[in-house]
Formats: sequence, structure tokens, C-alpha cells
Amino acid sequence: MLWCDGQCESLEILGCPACQEAGSSGIYHCKECFNATLHENLPLHWIKEWDGGSFIHTSLHSLGLQVQLGHFGTVCPSPHCGLSSFVVIHVNSLHFINIQFSACPLALHPWMQLMCHEWFPATVHQPQTCATFQVLCHFHLLSLQSKISTIHFYNALEQEMENTVMHKYHHLKMLKHGGHGHDPTRVEGTRNGKLAVLCPACPHLSINFPDDWANAPAHLKFLNSLMLSIDANFCLKNRLTSGMDPSLGSRWAYFVKNKPYKEYMKAHITENNISTCSGLQALDHANTKSSKGLHVTGIVASTCTHHGFLLPQGLRDLQKGEQYCNIDYVVFSSLQIFTAISLIVFSYDILPVHIQVDHLTKSMWYIIPKFHMNGHHKKCHSTFSLNLLPGSGQMDGEGVECDWPIMNSVANSIKEMSKGSHHDTLNDLWGDWNYQKVMTMGKALFKKYNATLIECEKQHEQFNSFTEGLPPDDVREWEARVCAWEMDQSKPNAYDILSMC
Repeated sequence: MLWCDGQCESLEILGCPACQEAGSSGIYHCKECFNATLHENLPLHWIKEWDGGSFIHTSLHSLGLQVQLGHFGTVCPSPHCGLSSFVVIHVNSLHFINIQFSACPLALHPWMQLMCHEWFPATVHQPQTCATFQVLCHFHLLSLQSKISTIHFYNALEQEMENTVMHKYHHLKMLKHGGHGHDPTRVEGTRNGKLAVLCPACPHLSINFPDDWANAPAHLKFLNSLMLSIDANFCLKNRLTSGMDPSLGSRWAYFVKNKPYKEYMKAHITENNISTCSGLQALDHANTKSSKGLHVTGIVASTCTHHGFLLPQGLRDLQKGEQYCNIDYVVFSSLQIFTAISLIVFSYDILPVHIQVDHLTKSMWYIIPKFHMNGHHKKCHSTFSLNLLPGSGQMDGEGVECDWPIMNSVANSIKEMSKGSHHDTLNDLWGDWNYQKVMTMGKALFKKYNATLIECEKQHEQFNSFTEGLPPDDVREWEARVCAWEMDQSKPNAYDILSMC
């Protein structure tokens, strides 16, 4: 370690690698490239200078280095002097660069010259600051995995940068991943929810939905059903701030469009609240808690129950508690891409619900997630139990609850953001969360499948043993009642003992 702090192998250099002048000792030292490369094209390396007793920090800027843009390292016949202290933020801190733009007749605009150099300008009008693609990518990964805020990241670099740069970077990356760099309709043609990462296991028409789905036998219709989990989160707040920057594409991924949502809320905000179940004190607390100084008191989300993917346009702000009008709008917005699905199952911890659909083309099941069941009246246990839903297997219905801890880790950082950044940051985080699920789904499903084979055999053996000990006539009568109730829930519930008396 002491050897590395000294001149180490620099003292052994017999000549300068540029001019091969013999006897020139290693005065300057760069550990980023191990003294093996000149720095004409590496302006963001930190240089140390030997002062006779130790190395001291210096910079290529102070040594007179100029960076020429527009010609990819070659000399420009018509250079245009830019700032002598142009600010570049990189993974190894902030740099001042003496920069020159190209002023040739066919030269690109200065901000485009910076982009070609993989330096992201803070503005397209007379840029004076930029961040390298490398530092933006580095921070993007850290924010997704560790939920670090912009200010904390740049404090670690001992500098601070405007959050608007990351805001734009996230937005452009989302458009790129959505394929709009080569879309003939360009960015303007982006449809609502188009940039969301979809659950590959949910039924999608013309992708994984069978052509003869309408002819499936009744006992297999659950294979083509859609199961939704709905829940609200009151940790992801957003304060009233003076920031006016708008969202760059909120409705293109997971948030519903702003204007229609507000109009719907104004028309239905006076409706009664959603549940009177005595065990749901948390709902009462959320609805009566003060919203003073808050632009957003929480968010409501609609996810697929099986794998916890947030659905396109399945996210929206709450301004005052959790009401049916909030839930209805988000649910139906997230269902727009599933118009062909005839069987929909809603998993919601606050039931009964009053969601209105066309029952001539849609069959509906309403269930309460298993963890929340004890907060409801006894009558709900037989009516909305997930254990009684055909095809539910060992699902617990708490899919969205598993997502909240990940999102809650950014609660403090998004609380102080402007409204636009608040939406775009959550879009970015949910997009990464959905993507990570796609990448790990194969192994996860394979593991569950192997466990299911073992458990299925065990359960069949126990069920058959129990059935053989019952009178055959009673078994047939019971099965008939169960099948009738599963086909039409308006008929007596075979699992409700009181209703069968």
C-alpha cells in the first residue's frame, strides 16, 4: 500500500512515452490507465503530480488539455472556442474541461456534438454542464437497486447536479427500451401504457391466448382468466413544492392520464366510502389523516395477482383517502388491454366492491387476500375466500403487498420531488421491477412447478382417502351444490353452512 502511494513503477520509466526523451522521470501518474496511455482522448482522468515528497492532485485542465468535439479526436479546421471551464460530471467526480466545438459548415449543433461524445447536456441552449452516459447509467442502476436519491449520490461524488438531467435520461431510456427510436410514428405516436413491461404469463390476445379460448370446457376456463390485485399505499406521498417541471411521459407507462382522471374524480368524489367491515381500522385512519401540505397522500395500484407485475395504466395518485372512485378508474384503465378476457378475478382487501361490468360478456369473481381475511366479518370468509376459487391453487392474493416494501424504500426521496419527477421516477422504478421479474420468472416457475408436483400427489391421496369414508349419495349431492355455486354465485353457497340450512 505504501508502494502504491509513492511513485511505484513511475520512477522506473526511462523516457516519456510521447517524445521518448531519455532521462525524464515519472512526474505525473494516472492510476486509471496505469500510465500506459496518453490523455489527449481521456480528459476525465485524474492526474497526480510528484512534488518531490508525495503525489498531489492536479487535473488535465490545469495542464492545458483542450477537448475538440465534432471530429472524433482529429483536428478541426474551424474550431469554435467554448467555455474554458465547461463542467462535466463523471463517475470519478466533477471535471472542468477546456472545450472546443466544431464550427464547420456541416457541423452539428453543440448539444448534438456533446451527445455524440456520450456527454448528456443539461440543456440544449448554450450548454455549460453535462453528465457522461457512464455516470448516468451508474446512478440509474444504483437508484433502481439501492433506491439512492440524486442528492445522496452526488454528495458521494462531493458535488451536486440538477435532478432534471436524470429526469430526462430516465425518460429517453424508457422510450429507447420501448422501441420508439425506430418507430415511424416517433415519440408523438406513443400510446397510453405502451412503454410498460408486460407480464408474460398474463393472457394477451394474439400472443399467448389460444384461438379457441371461447370453447374451453367450464372446468378449464380459469386457465384463460385474469386475476388482479388492487391496493393503496399511503407511504408514497408527495409534498406541495414550487417545482413546476411536468411529467415527460407519465401516461405512457404505468400512470393513468391526468386530465380524464381528475374529471372523473370531480364527478364522483362525493360518493360514500368503500367498506364498513369493523376490522379495517387502517382504512379509517388513512381516510381521516390530515393531508395538509401534501399534493399526493398515497397511490393506488393494480397488479396481476399471480406474479405481481404492475399493469399498464395501473397506477394513480390519491388526494384524500381510498375511495371507490379511485379504485374503479384505475382498475378499468388497467383492463383496457384485456378486452377479450371473459373471466376476471379481483383480489382486494376491502370488499364488497361495486365495480360495474357487462355481465353478458364478463364473469366476475371477488376475493379477499388471505392475510386480510381476519379483518372481515365471518360472512365474508365463505363468500370471498381464495381457498374456494376454482384454479387458485396455493395463491395468497397478496401480490401487490409484496411490491410495496421495494417501492417504500424511495418514499423519502420522492416526497420532495416535483409532481412530474414524482410520476416519472415511479414509472422508472416500476419498469425495472417488472423487468427483473421477467428475467427471474423462468427459475421461479420451475421451482414452484417441482414443489407443486410433490404437493399435488400428497393432496390427492389425502382427499381420496377422506372421500372414500363418506356416503356416496352425500358426496354426489355436495359436488352438485359446489358446481352450481361455482357456475352462478347467486345460488346458495355450498360452503356457507347457515345458507344451506
